[in-house]
Amino acid sequence: MWRPEVPINHSHEVPEGGQMFQRGGYTLRSIISSALDRTVVQMLSGNEGKSQPGSLIGWKLRNSVVRWTVALLWLRMLLSTKALTQDGYIDVSLTSYGPRLSKVFATIESIGLGTQRPRAIILWVDRPEDATNPHWTLRMQQKRGLQIRYSEGEYGPHKKYYPYCCDVPSSSKAMVTADDDVLYPPCWLTVLARAHVSSPGVVHCFRAYEVQRDSEGNVAPYHHWLPTTSTLPSFDNFATGVSGVIYSLPHMEALRQAGENFLEVSHSADDVWLYFVLTRAGFRIRQVESRSRLFWERTGTQSVALSTTNVDRGMNDVAIERTRRAFGK
Repeated sequence: MWRPEVPINHSHEVPEGGQMFQRGGYTLRSIISSALDRTVVQMLSGNEGKSQPGSLIGWKLRNSVVRWTVALLWLRMLLSTKALTQDGYIDVSLTSYGPRLSKVFATIESIGLGTQRPRAIILWVDRPEDATNPHWTLRMQQKRGLQIRYSEGEYGPHKKYYPYCCDVPSSSKAMVTADDDVLYPPCWLTVLARAHVSSPGVVHCFRAYEVQRDSEGNVAPYHHWLPTTSTLPSFDNFATGVSGVIYSLPHMEALRQAGENFLEVSHSADDVWLYFVLTRAGFRIRQVESRSRLFWERTGTQSVALSTTNVDRGMNDVAIERTRRAFGK
């Protein structure tokens, strides 16, 4: 199992109204919550993301484990008073929309269970009412540190990073992007943070593809690209955001300066736009381990996800060509 490298420390607790049965200085609620945390951490530690099931039975077993994990995360969301965040300099930014807003709590809880928690978890939404009157699960998490923000603009998946880059908090030094339908393992943020500290000028990710080119140097179709098997930074590493990417302040400034042309050339393919902007600005991309990781996706959301359309229908290739022309590459 891929176990956390440092002990979990959930010392920041949110005061809760009302009295509960206490014994020996502990409430019954806190005892149950701590036991629940240990169980969920153990389950999420098995979320190694190294390989996908190779059979129908394997997928059914995987989905069963994911459903049980989500159920326990839901219970934790109800019972826990522990903060989802802690003092630091790294913020996690993600976006969600529509019916997915009722399920994103599981992703947020998995991040809040990490061996290192972010300074802030910011959820960007499309409609003002989703920020002022969010789903009840998100209101529960707001009490423990979740921030929900409305951003104007039909940014699609770019909303998980672009509004943040346009208004970076003064206390932030790095942003990690996450997907709203993925469960992240306990040492997820710790690994990214350590990579960032060692090489802050590099874009670090858990999952990347090596851009393939033909004999004339032209970019080959996306489905010909190969998973990256090196930890060396490269301009030919194409980060995929699903498993998490960490960006430093210079990276965010480059994205801010690039503006909103992604609306025209790669509206539904944020990874494509991010790749061209950052490599054009001189930043290399690095996979933090020699083997890429694809963490558990929550079941029941993939049917409306953009990634299926982008790959299966060749939309990544369309976005790559449009963006390449926009940058004159």
